[in-house]
Amino acid sequence: PSPSPSPSPSPSPSPSPSPSPSPSPSPPPPAETSVETPAGSLVSHYWDCCQFACSASPNTNPVFTCDADGSNPHASCYGTLSTCEGGTGAACTSYAPFVEGDTLYGLAAVSAGLSGAMDQCNQCYSMELTNSNSAAVSKMVVMVTNTGDLKSGFAFDLLVPGGGFGEFTGCSQMAGWDVYSAEGGGCSADSDTASCARYGGFYTSDLCAKAFPGDTTASAACHDVLFGVFPPQDLPASCPGTYDPARAAECPMFRDNLEVANVVPVECPAQLTGAVSTCEACGSSGFDCGAICGEPYDQCSCGALQDMCPQ
Repeated sequence: PSPSPSPSPSPSPSPSPSPSPSPSPSPPPPAETSVETPAGSLVSHYWDCCQFACSASPNTNPVFTCDADGSNPHASCYGTLSTCEGGTGAACTSYAPFVEGDTLYGLAAVSAGLSGAMDQCNQCYSMELTNSNSAAVSKMVVMVTNTGDLKSGFAFDLLVPGGGFGEFTGCSQMAGWDVYSAEGGGCSADSDTASCARYGGFYTSDLCAKAFPGDTTASAACHDVLFGVFPPQDLPASCPGTYDPARAAECPMFRDNLEVANVVPVECPAQLTGAVSTCEACGSSGFDCGAICGEPYDQCSCGALQDMCPQ
């Protein structure tokens, strides 16, 4: 602010300067990479709780898996089946997306049909959001941790609580989560319901608190990201304000997709490394995953591998 004019005859003391606002995080620098940048201008949303493909399949930089209740991040070394396959490996509940400054950070899946899809594991991308529901959030940085059945035109599927649970019931064991009808929740693995679509997720933000009563991180991500950043559907005026199974395709009630531009590979920022990647977090521990687990690569290290490798 401009200082007030000094009264006569004695000058007023100079006003203290106003504190400057905290700067937004600097964007991560571009990365040199040989992988194919995903084509498409749309980003969908999901959280099926299944173990990531980048945790379950051999690659040079595996992603931590978690126990069936979403806790205890550790290196699986590919010895653990996903809860969606009758095993005990699951996506960690600590992997919820979050907003910092003007940027949304999160983990995402790419199309399994993308050339070299598994080489995308731990690759990060920066992009601009062109239809964000929040005027304060205009950018997104994602780390690839999974592959999926993405439709044409979609670059990524963002991991966000409440974003769509799919055909599995992997989330039934998540600590502090009540998402399925058998647990008193609003979703079903068999069909859409009056409050939740299998592929699309919650219809209203009140479920963010109801479905995650014991997980404040998931509840906040659901509210701040799924309903705060993803836009509502642009529905015809003839659509009802509530779920109509006969018109579900024409009048979807779940949140719409994000539209993105200028998708570029970047070095993964600190916000997305450390707690996610085996090699990022434990690469200096001196363990050789290839020697321990018999996998065809070297220097993927973590002391936890001694307990997690298949016997």
